[in-house]
Amino acid sequence: FKVSIIDNLDNSIIEAVDRVRELVGPELSKKLQFNLLQSELKSRDDLDKLFFKTKFDVVIHFAAFKVVGESVGNPRQCWITGKPHGAVEKLFR
Repeated sequence: FKVSIIDNLDNSIIEAVDRVRELVGPELSKKLQFNLLQSELKSRDDLDKLFFKTKFDVVIHFAAFKVVGESVGNPRQCWITGKPHGAVEKLFR
């Protein structure tokens, strides 16, 4: 499986990707190929580059910070175009 991740790593670390490998176990881990794009989801240029060079079967967007309190305490940081689904709009324009 090829997994592309877009994250600015503001509140995370690169080792979190390796931790996913540990969590899924050795058999599935052998089948995972990660591509990390360290960028803002707000960057239209980076999204265009990623979607131009990659064919996706599925796109999943986790619209929150990894710490729930951050998303609840400051929900506007999760918004991209003034509405929660703004990232989806950007992906499909």
